[in-house]
Amino acid sequence: MLNIAHRGFKSSYPENTMLALNKAIEAGACGIEFDIHLTKDGHLVIIHDENLKRTCGVDVFVKDLSLEELKTYDASYHYEDYEEKISTLREYFDYAKDLDIITNIEIKNGIYFYENIEEKLYELIKEFNMEDKIIISSFNHKSILKMKEIDQSLELAFLEESILADPVGYVKENGIKNYHPIAQTMNMIY
Repeated sequence: MLNIAHRGFKSSYPENTMLALNKAIEAGACGIEFDIHLTKDGHLVIIHDENLKRTCGVDVFVKDLSLEELKTYDASYHYEDYEEKISTLREYFDYAKDLDIITNIEIKNGIYFYENIEEKLYELIKEFNMEDKIIISSFNHKSILKMKEIDQSLELAFLEESILADPVGYVKENGIKNYHPIAQTMNMIY
């Protein structure tokens, strides 16, 4: 069984920040899970929500900000002892490239559509030679199928909140190896 830290060590540190990701690894996590969005000027950034209100205290959307603008906000809004910036995926890959960990990257491409986010993600994965250390997941199954078109050897996963009638058949039919259902549905699936 793998211990993959969801948004890093978020129970003690600001979620999806480099501090939370690093602390999860220090605590013995086998891997990290985090979410990516695309800035107005095309940078992949690590943040869960489309809006910065919950984690930064500012009611503005990632898609409407350049990376430079995004970096002016504190991503540790509810943590008095910390001041953390939103990280880029490039910064994370530079940190993780030599670590023996798995990284589960969730593409957030549902509420807002980020054109070419899949291609940008793939280019960065290739640049850092991270293909064998990555799982890519998304609730947007079209994004996962697009990643499959780009490179069939990638480890891909459908995220799902609903109860599919035949999840095994659905995943097999689409040629995807992994299925990540919401925990509350696990006893209803089989």
